[in-house]
Amino acid sequence: MRFFVVLIALLTFGGVAGAQFKEAQTSFSRCVEFYLRQDNPQIAEQFCNTAVQFNPESAEYQRLYARVLLSNAKPDAAEGALANARSRDASPENDVIASEIALFRNDLPAALDASNAALSTPNLARLETIRALRVSGTVLAKQSVDDEAIRVFERALTLDARDIKSRRAAADLYLKRDPKKAVQTLEGAPLKTAPVLADLGRAQWVAGDLTAAIATLEGITGKAQSFSSERETYQRALGALTYAYYGQGRFNEGGRVLTLMDNQG
Repeated sequence: MRFFVVLIALLTFGGVAGAQFKEAQTSFSRCVEFYLRQDNPQIAEQFCNTAVQFNPESAEYQRLYARVLLSNAKPDAAEGALANARSRDASPENDVIASEIALFRNDLPAALDASNAALSTPNLARLETIRALRVSGTVLAKQSVDDEAIRVFERALTLDARDIKSRRAAADLYLKRDPKKAVQTLEGAPLKTAPVLADLGRAQWVAGDLTAAIATLEGITGKAQSFSSERETYQRALGALTYAYYGQGRFNEGGRVLTLMDNQG
């Protein structure tokens, strides 16, 4: 009799554990989906929270949770999730995330130390290498070490030409010294998102190609929704379009864009 009681208990526990494991996997997959889409970070956080609740021993789940929390501007909570991941394995990805948290806090020395630690690790995954290079490049740019920052961002682009963040960062640095190189860098983007087009049109204006700037920037007018997290980028682009029109003596069209800027606040 006792044998059957124990057997039933084990089967019941195993069923519950299996259900929890499946729920953790499902929630983790949904978290990845929403995190990559970047259109609803709060939902991503909810799914990640569920995943780590059902499977707290997964360092992979804890790392993604840390990144999602950081994307929601919660560095302290992200650091807690990262500590949980570190207690479970010594993946170099932990250093990459630490560098991102430090950069968010504007702790530039800590960010550079952590990114360098990750980059010194043999066989660091390509995507994590790109992430670490972005941090290093951003720190160097903030420290006005522009030449080295450009080299770092260009290195990231050799690993993935589709890396829009590194491409835009490099172009922004080129814009200060060689606007035509900034234009060339942005024109090389395989995917021309609205923010990339905004940067490109502004670079074309700075480079003195008013006709190209107008053609590019007219394509993003009225698309403020594409700049939900980059309002300043949109406003700068509209400002460049206004001046480009004025530069060609097209004052009515420039005034129209200026009114659009005012309406956007």
